[in-house]
Amino acid sequence: MAQIAITDAAYTYPGQRQAALAGATLAAEAGEFVVVCGPSGSGKSTLLKLLKPDLLPAGRLTGAVRFNGSPLASFRPLELSQRIGMVMQNPESQIVMERVMEELTFSLENVGVAPMHMRKRVAEIAQLFDLEPLLARPTLELSGGQRQLINLAAVLVLQPEVLLLDEPTAELDPVAAREFLQLVRRVNEEFGITVIVTEHRMEEVWPLADRIVIVQDGRVTAQGTPAELARTDDPAAAAFLPEAGKLFRALGIGGAPFLRAKEARQALRAHLGAPPAAADGGARGAADRRSRGRTAPELHADDVWFRYGKAAPILRGVSLDVAAGELLVLFGANGSGKSTLLQALCGLLPVQSGQVAFAGKPLKRIDERERYVRIGYLAQNPLLHFLGETVETELRTAAARAHSLGLPAAEDQLLAPFAAAGLLQRHPYDLSGGERQQLALSGILATQPKLLLLDEPTKGLDPEAKRALAVRLRAECDKGGAIVMASHDVEFAAAHATRCAMLFDGLIVADAEPAAFFSGNYFYTTAVNRLIREWQPNAITVKDVIGACAPAFSS
Repeated sequence: MAQIAITDAAYTYPGQRQAALAGATLAAEAGEFVVVCGPSGSGKSTLLKLLKPDLLPAGRLTGAVRFNGSPLASFRPLELSQRIGMVMQNPESQIVMERVMEELTFSLENVGVAPMHMRKRVAEIAQLFDLEPLLARPTLELSGGQRQLINLAAVLVLQPEVLLLDEPTAELDPVAAREFLQLVRRVNEEFGITVIVTEHRMEEVWPLADRIVIVQDGRVTAQGTPAELARTDDPAAAAFLPEAGKLFRALGIGGAPFLRAKEARQALRAHLGAPPAAADGGARGAADRRSRGRTAPELHADDVWFRYGKAAPILRGVSLDVAAGELLVLFGANGSGKSTLLQALCGLLPVQSGQVAFAGKPLKRIDERERYVRIGYLAQNPLLHFLGETVETELRTAAARAHSLGLPAAEDQLLAPFAAAGLLQRHPYDLSGGERQQLALSGILATQPKLLLLDEPTKGLDPEAKRALAVRLRAECDKGGAIVMASHDVEFAAAHATRCAMLFDGLIVADAEPAAFFSGNYFYTTAVNRLIREWQPNAITVKDVIGACAPAFSS
């Protein structure tokens, strides 16, 4: 008997005509690690929320949802809150208390755990997660990775039987994301907690999963072990393969040796032989060499400093140039100052020392109305951009704003993609994470800005949505626009950026074209580069490797 059984579930959000789920069926055995993949808006998050009814609005639900063989509705809410825990995408969305210790005890107090048992549980979870140095810290001072770790600990302190995670690493840097997911896998293996996770970081979750489930248009369309789905011809499953899987399929290597890095390297050695001796000079030193020959900068930042209140400076002399036609992706750990820098570059935060210039003119001397038109800024949280009650209202307002500024805006073109997806009458807050990103960006582009500053725009996007975003950004660059994008998405940057930079300790410490940048990094690099760098140090994408290695595989 499955521990979790969702059978032919259909769910429609309040006030909506189109169902978010249309007959979805999912089962999970006790102790299983299940990864749910699918396009943005396919119903993945809604599927998880069926198991947490307190998070689901009072829409129309049909079908059966059972837990340990009994209807979910037969359990008391207090009992369910202990037995089924959930960690959501935004690390800030679950934290309610001012200090870490208070956050860990909050859920225990709510379910009536005795103080003596409460202290024991908190002590145990704090030691397991190495949280003791953080217990007295204010939660507002924690990094995104630390906050998400606290969210996980606050759920696990209740000792649940099932752990649901809805894109839990969306806002984490690559190192923090890897550590978080490995910790989840440890909890699954050592304590037998069933894990069901939605995630877009395929490189990290496929090797951890017992089973992969593909959701499309509100239905489960494919499922199986990672090895089974890697061998299938189903294009939907193939779209969610990790990059190493796509590489091995493209090169015609049979089986599925790529699911773990160790086995993937062994397969490469079998086909390519021993790696050649490293050449002098090489790509590892190239990451510090800045690309040359760019045109005059559209954006120029010189020795920019910024601090919040009396805290230590978060920007400590940042200098940066971005030319028209460039897509610069800015990397850095959570809390390194990427979002702060973007806000300083568009004038939302006044720099305290140094200067920012746009199109050769100091930013502070540009009229606010002109700055608003020519510089577009997408916040990390797209909900900050929405005021309307429906998607249609947001888009028509964006078009009207452009018209009021004397700019042409084709309202029908703005509406068309969202109309085709049946989203026009949805409230922006009811969209998936990826759909919110696309809506916010559409509103920003209505004013045809010459400089785009984007904070984590690929967060929550499925592979096809990322490709569509890349086409959109390339079109802006081709028209002479300049783009600075803060991101943790190394695969997207490797495929589409013209330059990459690293922010560390308040400074830009590396700035290079993608091949040089990633081939010189150990953690901030692509999965393909980690696998192939001994043979092809500059290869960072599947396309790079196929071009360089295909003859060796065909011999």
